[in-house]
Amino acid sequence: MAEWRKIVATNTIDAALLQKMFLAGAKNLEAKKEWINDLNVFPVPDGDTGTNMTLTIMSAAKEVGALAVPDMETLAKAIATGSLRGARGNSGVILSQLFRGFTKEMSGIDSLTVEDIARATQRATETAYKAVMKPKEGTILTVAKGVSDKAAEVAEETEDIEEALLKIIEHAELVLSKTPEMLPVLKEAGVVDSGGQGLVVVLRGMYDALTGKVTDFKIEGVSKAKIAATGKNTGAAIENVDIKFGYCTEFIIMLDKEFDEKTEESFKAFLSSIGDSIVCVALDDIVKVHVHTNHPGQAFEKALEYGQLTKMKVDNMREEHNQKVIQQSEMEAAAKEETEKKEETETKEETVTEAKEETATETKDEAATEAKDEAVVTEEVKEPVVEEETKTEPIVTSPNKENDRVVVSEEGNKTTYSKVKEPKTIYNTAPSAEQPFTDLTGANADYGKAAYALGMTWGVTKNGVFNPDANLTVEDAVTFLYRLKGGEGKDGIIIAKMSEANGYAQKPLTWAAGLGLCEGSVEPKAEITVGQLVSMIDKLGYTAEGVVATDNTITRIDGLKLILDSVID
Repeated sequence: MAEWRKIVATNTIDAALLQKMFLAGAKNLEAKKEWINDLNVFPVPDGDTGTNMTLTIMSAAKEVGALAVPDMETLAKAIATGSLRGARGNSGVILSQLFRGFTKEMSGIDSLTVEDIARATQRATETAYKAVMKPKEGTILTVAKGVSDKAAEVAEETEDIEEALLKIIEHAELVLSKTPEMLPVLKEAGVVDSGGQGLVVVLRGMYDALTGKVTDFKIEGVSKAKIAATGKNTGAAIENVDIKFGYCTEFIIMLDKEFDEKTEESFKAFLSSIGDSIVCVALDDIVKVHVHTNHPGQAFEKALEYGQLTKMKVDNMREEHNQKVIQQSEMEAAAKEETEKKEETETKEETVTEAKEETATETKDEAATEAKDEAVVTEEVKEPVVEEETKTEPIVTSPNKENDRVVVSEEGNKTTYSKVKEPKTIYNTAPSAEQPFTDLTGANADYGKAAYALGMTWGVTKNGVFNPDANLTVEDAVTFLYRLKGGEGKDGIIIAKMSEANGYAQKPLTWAAGLGLCEGSVEPKAEITVGQLVSMIDKLGYTAEGVVATDNTITRIDGLKLILDSVID
């Protein structure tokens, strides 16, 4: 059985380690972009924050990953220039400025200490706030400020980078949880800020690399087409929204004349006269511009006064929002139809069952009457009753315990295994020879077969992807356990943050509340810790033997393994 142990942290981060941490943060964001898209309601509910932030960081990750033997100078340049050139959307440009500010403090040093991180995060926050024309609290900026404030605090308390980064991330999550109180539109939709959530996801990925939890740092190219094809954008859409400025307009100016602070302020003032959500950043000989406007052409014409334009992009946000609302409505209608069909089927089954029971009762009564009548006429010699031998229910054993498997039946390509477990059967369905998860191989595929056969998971959006390396969330962990147990137990109260949960997880979460599996405030989308998962498993009567319960997060595949291994002797 695998064990999850806390890795002893170092007091410094060199360029090679920081490179891995940045790539891990990028991969974590890419893996969770759709979730972040679903949170997007501000400044415009067009469901693209996760996509934009992913394109931004992946642009930098491509350059960072190409560095064979990085030093702090080359690494800083790759992060700053790569993220700015690839910056997409309001959140993407702000993210690029956070990176730019942070990297400014990497100059002239060989490694980062906790104090260096504190200075770098402060610089990052200042740079990002300066880039935004009208900063709004309750956004990624607020979360970034929470990061820098906490970093300054922990720098006075510890030199342990792992300890410091964990405290910073936990504080960032706390600040993120308060964003709905700062922006009414977030509270109305029942979500936290999408950009802030994206930043936390990046930090979590970096932390996982620091602690050794993540070891795969290979970055594959992420195209716009690939992201668009996988994007569902079915989250917190608001139907009656007034989008004042309809076109998200972005471009880069390749300067051929001086662009000083006075010129920059004048250009920003012009952009402000034709739109909002303005982010304007100058770096060396380029200027990155983002604006929401009804007149993209006017922005282009003005920018041409300062140089040539490249990376020009215009998106119709009203159309994107309408498509999101329509898609969400269609999904809700489909879900309603499915529920109605299920209820209709259940009603029919109940009617049939009741009819059968009535018929059986009548037959039994008739048989009893006949037997009584016969007994009056004659007396028969009764033979002793032989009870039918009790059969052991077939149970699938843990995929990694081959020696425990006993084949009891083979039918085509399906094999059923048996294993006696007292006092009761856990489950009686063996792993089928087929499983839909294209991203599970080797031993992981065996676990996927077992989970699929048991109805524990059908994958992410049922598209044949399990996302094994993504961190397991509270709602998904609870859903795994709920399906494994068949929903045994009573429903609890509706948790306070139920609106944040995916639809499939709402029933399992009330079930978990009723059984007392979750302690304290339940955060459906929070990444579950090893300790929390072990506690849930123990409360269900299973044993996570040999697993060290820690505050570390756990990946989806490791969480699944932990559950399946725990229910088998």
